[in-house]
Amino acid sequence: MSTSHIVALTSELLVFTWGDGRRGQLGHGELETWRSRPEAVESLKTKSITKVGAGDGFSVFASDNGILMTCGDGTLGCLGHGDWHSVSEPKLVEALLSVDVSAVACGPEHVVVVGGQGDVYTWGRGYKGRLGLGHEEDCCSPQEMTALNTEEVYIGNVQLCGT
Repeated sequence: MSTSHIVALTSELLVFTWGDGRRGQLGHGELETWRSRPEAVESLKTKSITKVGAGDGFSVFASDNGILMTCGDGTLGCLGHGDWHSVSEPKLVEALLSVDVSAVACGPEHVVVVGGQGDVYTWGRGYKGRLGLGHEEDCCSPQEMTALNTEEVYIGNVQLCGT
């Protein structure tokens, strides 16, 4: 959930979205002022999505085979497509094709992804060092966090790897 919209995942691995769609974050392929009822994202029905996230004007979807897709507002780099463009239908994050995405989390203006080997990638707005990359620059493509000196990686209260 974000301040603009809601992304829900069912036990049948269907993704439903509703709320503000003015930036394409609902993933239905169009910009829309408001969607008051949940509707399945048609283009994700065959993708076996197992993880979802919602930021301020963008959405993130990870599949059971570790691929990541995003849609919505790209002006802060939150989509990870290597540009600042917005898209209204989920699009593959090509830079992470070789990464087996095991966890995803969104802040209002950034994304964090953990790979199957404990590798961590961030992108989006870098203000106040929130990307963990040692600078405050915005990044429009996934950047590996190399400064992590830990064997344990958490997103929220969930331990993703380590002892």
